Amino acid sequence: MKHVKLLLFGLGVAVIFGFFYYLGLPEILAVITNADFRYIGLSFLAEALILLLLAFKLQTVVNGQGRMKMIKGSWSAGTFKGIKFTELFKTTIAGLMVSFITPVARLGGEPVKIMVLRKNGIGTATSTAIIAVDTFTELFSYYIIVMLSIIFILQTGKLPYAVVYPFITLLVLSTAVLIIFFIMCFNYSLLKKFVVLGRWVARRFSKSDMSKKKDYAWIFYDLFRLMFTNKLFMLRVFAISFIVKVLEFLRMYFLFKAFFYDVSFVTIILAWSIMLLVGMIPLLPGGLGIVEAGGVYAYIMLGVTKPVAGAVMALDRLFSFWFVIFLGSFIISPVGMHERLESLKNARPAMHLWLMHAKRRIRLRRYQ
Repeated sequence: MKHVKLLLFGLGVAVIFGFFYYLGLPEILAVITNADFRYIGLSFLAEALILLLLAFKLQTVVNGQGRMKMIKGSWSAGTFKGIKFTELFKTTIAGLMVSFITPVARLGGEPVKIMVLRKNGIGTATSTAIIAVDTFTELFSYYIIVMLSIIFILQTGKLPYAVVYPFITLLVLSTAVLIIFFIMCFNYSLLKKFVVLGRWVARRFSKSDMSKKKDYAWIFYDLFRLMFTNKLFMLRVFAISFIVKVLEFLRMYFLFKAFFYDVSFVTIILAWSIMLLVGMIPLLPGGLGIVEAGGVYAYIMLGVTKPVAGAVMALDRLFSFWFVIFLGSFIISPVGMHERLESLKNARPAMHLWLMHAKRRIRLRRYQ
């Protein structure tokens, strides 16, 4: 499976180079070299703020649900004490990186986040509810903007209906999945059936087994409902999500300013919506090649010149995709090395005993 992922990742990189070469690589490089690098710096700063805000949103959910459980009187270890911001920042980056290298849009990193929360003393069902709320608010804010963009395109005729139709289909299908997920989270009987399925999978494919003493479905259902019925809490989380979207638009806007090209926020939002829908197609990890092509052609159809559209997409993906991959690799590698060293440290006593027994057997053979 690991080799398949690497192969798909390599194929995606090849598609990107092929696409930009076909688009006109010398012209794109000329636009980039003549850019105002102060605005490029502002674009990178916007991406850095996005990553920090995503970690802050996760911290808001973790600490917020802990306080709610304290008020309710059902406090459990690790929920209210909170987790350090640096730890949650690492969790966010690691989750994003795994999502990017997994050919399933925006969902591959969620198990990683749950695993990290579990290591910090939060139970499985509670961790899953936290990540479910965090992910749902993020996706909900995406869909609100995309729906408004599609409606605007249809009303103004900015793009031909034949071009918009496939994106409407993608939007409807993905929205249906999101609604089913939301309904399931508020349905205790459905969650219970899902947990039974989870136990069966755990027994069949893993050495670990889910304890039958705990009602995981009720823990998840109770916490998810507790968080979503707290209006002030949800308003705070949704506000952070929408601020993140504004920063994403600013990241692209600053790149256009860097290339001395005037463009409206409406154009950026419409192209961003198309890129998001294209990125949902689970063909290559992180939508490699597909997002770049979709974004460039969206900008071209909305009136942006080809070299500027290519330059904006190249640098935008450098900041929003490749920078996260690099940062995630840098964060995950030391963690993995630390865990391997710990496992070796724990294995030393057993290895020492094994060596003692082996030496004793050799001595006995000599005397025989």
